[in-house]
Amino acid sequence: MTSDAPSDHDQKRKKWSPTMDCYFIKLMLEQKAQGNRIDGQFTKRAWSQMTNQFNAKFKVHMDKDHLRNRVKTFKKQYDSIKTLLNQSGFGWDSVREMVIADDDVWDAYIKVHTNMKQYRSKFMPYYNDLAILFGKDTTDGKYSYVIPETDVVEDGPHLTGADYIDYVLRSDIRCREDFRMDSEVFYKLCDILHSKNLLRHTKGLRIEEQLAIFLLTIGHSRRNRILQERLHHSGETISRHFNNVLDAIVSLASDFFQSPGSATPPEIVNNPIFYPYFQDCVGALGTTHIAAIVPAESQIAFRNHNGFISQNVLAACSFDMRFHYVLAGWEGSAEDSLVLNSALTRADKLHVPEGKYYFVDAAYENAPSFMAPYVGFRYHLNQFADGSLPENARELFNHRHSSLRNVVKRTFEVLKARFPILKLAPPYPFFTQVKLVIAACIIHNHIHKVKRDDWLLREYEARIFPEVEDQSIQFQGLDFESALQVRDEASERRDSIAEAMWNDRVRAI
Repeated sequence: MTSDAPSDHDQKRKKWSPTMDCYFIKLMLEQKAQGNRIDGQFTKRAWSQMTNQFNAKFKVHMDKDHLRNRVKTFKKQYDSIKTLLNQSGFGWDSVREMVIADDDVWDAYIKVHTNMKQYRSKFMPYYNDLAILFGKDTTDGKYSYVIPETDVVEDGPHLTGADYIDYVLRSDIRCREDFRMDSEVFYKLCDILHSKNLLRHTKGLRIEEQLAIFLLTIGHSRRNRILQERLHHSGETISRHFNNVLDAIVSLASDFFQSPGSATPPEIVNNPIFYPYFQDCVGALGTTHIAAIVPAESQIAFRNHNGFISQNVLAACSFDMRFHYVLAGWEGSAEDSLVLNSALTRADKLHVPEGKYYFVDAAYENAPSFMAPYVGFRYHLNQFADGSLPENARELFNHRHSSLRNVVKRTFEVLKARFPILKLAPPYPFFTQVKLVIAACIIHNHIHKVKRDDWLLREYEARIFPEVEDQSIQFQGLDFESALQVRDEASERRDSIAEAMWNDRVRAI
């Protein structure tokens, strides 16, 4: 008599797919959350439930020992990555979900530890989950290394709920660490949300605690389960108030995203290097990619040219790092030209005052409302890092243009540093992921308004970040003759600025 059931030998040789790994890890996390993992070991009941659920899901006949062997593999992978991240020179790329280091660091380490070679190119999309299962560490990408899961303030470990919130708010240091802003800024945001009837105190939670739930989530990539333990509220309560606060903050967009006026920005008018040449420039415009989670059928459209799933986010910024305009939600593969044209033609469109312009990088074509640098000449600041001076009018123009336009990169970087959830692919519906970007930018502007000397704003204000050029992008919506005329007019204005600053420089020598 024969049997169609796979033999034990066949089962042990069965290859695990990424989908199977993901589902098995999900089962283990659920059992751990239910208290069925004690002293690092799952209970017999947990093993039985996981085995039955796994086999039912994939229509296989795995036994407990087979699942145990997979757990051993996961543990080995986790320990290996944790070891790497504790070495000098190694970090964690939360977008690609893999260990990163310079080539010379990898070469030296692998020479001694040959068994680690596989992790040089191995993606580990479930490393954060393994950290919850096997250790007290997790990663959020903020500092590119493993940080304690309990990085939320430890000074009051026995405080929960409202008592914990009050404890944090009594210290700006604790408030910055937990809520990513000073207490003054926190309270003023509560006042705004309350005065506009966007949030209200409930019997169970004050507005302060509702806002804290939201900030702990986006400021530390905290999972619902962690907040349940910290605040002693149910998962449903945490989720409901997170979404309520998110919607409330997004509704403030028109109050915090405002078009620039006609006045010349002080960063230009008070600097003879930039004034009067750039007196009509009102800010800088650029894009960034925020890691995203989308359904399988949408992943091709959302996979960007760097190979990861993302939403393409466009922003126009002031020179003091405020957001004038933010458009989030475009697919990662979308050309920046499509995103910009959408921003210029939609109902809530980007408005550029007449006769004014934003700086853009060489990826965009020079246009009346968007001034790009000269292509084919040195532009990026690191190209002048050796002390070499601009050699002609176009290089001088490019150098000063780059000095000002870098504010876009700084603004995006301080946003991601404050809210690490933007460095990860947050596990929410895509529309919620889009709203998270908008909400983070609104809070950024609120902090900027209330606390101009905010510690993160000060830290990033003087930083210079490297830029990467893409292929030239043309603006759509013009016929050929009109496009040529517009291009010529924009080029003439740029040339006149370059010649004027070069002539003034020559006379000053």
